[in-house]
Amino acid sequence: MSKILKSSILVLILIAIAFGAFYYYRDNILKLYENTSEELSNLNKTDFKDALNEIKKEVFTPSPLNIGGVSNNYFLTKEKIIAQTNFQRYNNGPLAPLIENQKLNQVALAKANDMFLNQYFEHVSPSGVGPGDLAK
Repeated sequence: MSKILKSSILVLILIAIAFGAFYYYRDNILKLYENTSEELSNLNKTDFKDALNEIKKEVFTPSPLNIGGVSNNYFLTKEKIIAQTNFQRYNNGPLAPLIENQKLNQVALAKANDMFLNQYFEHVSPSGVGPGDLAK
């Protein structure tokens, strides 16, 4: 027999098995479908509102960032971010330390404001503007 004929026979056998399995388990499949339909019809619109509110709370009110230590006296500041970044750059390079740049600070603030205003969290805005474009 040719390869094509063998493949065709195999496909027909698999289709027959699938139909046989469906026929054998059809009652269970139909019950599952009916139960799902009933559950969906019983779902209230307020359930969706509650779920969305919970999601909003998780997305828009994150827990504080953990920057080390057990004390609550740790605050995330520009200076500490730069210091920690330079520490990691030195240990993994050693690479030249980063220094603060006021123009880049303004670009970062503009990016953060745009992200809040347009409700996205991406390097590239929904309008296609990237961080490099902002810096220019």
